[in-house]
Amino acid sequence: MVATAPLRERVYQWLRDDILSGRLSPREQISEAKLARRYLVSRTPVREAAARLLSEGLLERTDDGFAVTVLSSDETNDLHELRLTLELRGILRHLDGARPAFDAALVEEELGHWRGLREAPPPPGPSFVLQDERFHENLLLASGNPQLTAALVPVNQRLRAVRMDDFLDRAHIAAVIDEHIEILELLRVPDLRGALTALRRHIRG
Repeated sequence: MVATAPLRERVYQWLRDDILSGRLSPREQISEAKLARRYLVSRTPVREAAARLLSEGLLERTDDGFAVTVLSSDETNDLHELRLTLELRGILRHLDGARPAFDAALVEEELGHWRGLREAPPPPGPSFVLQDERFHENLLLASGNPQLTAALVPVNQRLRAVRMDDFLDRAHIAAVIDEHIEILELLRVPDLRGALTALRRHIRG
């Protein structure tokens, strides 16, 4: 028999997913009562979930309750700089030759995944940001330092709402898929300097 997660944990996951998927708009006012009706629960687990998301920076308090956090341009730029630093470090740590090779199995797995998406591209939409995050987090994981990946995950989460609108165009998604494949193929050779250049160009857009 599979254990069911406590209600407070399920409400937290539902609310977090609704924020990160864009189903809750930054322009939408959120109250405990409104969320309780949305999830068909009492206000207590909603209050606990909202408190966690406030501490994580995904919600902010307003006069009427809560709203999805909107990053300022300075915060967005700072997070993009941090993201670039973390991701490039995954390759840079190998260029001195003191680190073992990239995880070949994970590189191959990602390459197969993205080649599959090139053959059957998904429809444009904000949820594609999750696919993009998967690539960048797995690429960093393949570099052999899981702490770098652990540092990247919350950065991606905070940037997610800003980046979702990047994936509403079919041509842009096709270009992103091609760039991911290029980076993976360079790592596979391996051509680390080529992969570093391609990754820097890809992130900077």
